[in-house]
Amino acid sequence: MDELVTWQHFGFHPNRLYEEIYAVGYNEFLGAVGALRDALLAEFPEPERQREVKDGCDQLLASYSRSLDEKWFHKFIQFCSSNVFTVPAHVSVFGDIKRAREEGSSVDEVNHEVLASLYLNFKLQQRIGLLDRELERRSAVLERTRREERRLEVVLEAQGLERQLREKEEQLLGTQPES
Repeated sequence: MDELVTWQHFGFHPNRLYEEIYAVGYNEFLGAVGALRDALLAEFPEPERQREVKDGCDQLLASYSRSLDEKWFHKFIQFCSSNVFTVPAHVSVFGDIKRAREEGSSVDEVNHEVLASLYLNFKLQQRIGLLDRELERRSAVLERTRREERRLEVVLEAQGLERQLREKEEQLLGTQPES
């Protein structure tokens, strides 16, 4: 996976940024992560995916409550990238954050923007996955149809050759004198 983009790439000072994020309050962050977790759990009914979602969100929350370093957010992005998004998703999320900050959004709004952007990326990737599976299914059906057509062509050709052979046999039998 690509190296994670850091806040410094966009001119953020980590200490100041995380102080602001901490000021938003753990409960609000908990609610935002909880909402994302619920949405992901609803989208992934498979038990192993449910465990991944729960573990990822639990690690994120535990990391956030233990320290204010930037690793907690990177863990969140890593979790989303490895479980439900493609790697470019987190790059675009950081772009969304930069744009939101430049537009004067509060940290609270930026947090919501991040979650909304991640969820949108997730939904797009899910849709792409569904379309890919449908394309694979239709390709398999098309391939089976082509094989069946080839088989039928061979059968029809064989039947035509059999008919020609019978006609030749009848012709030969009809032209030979009986003894």
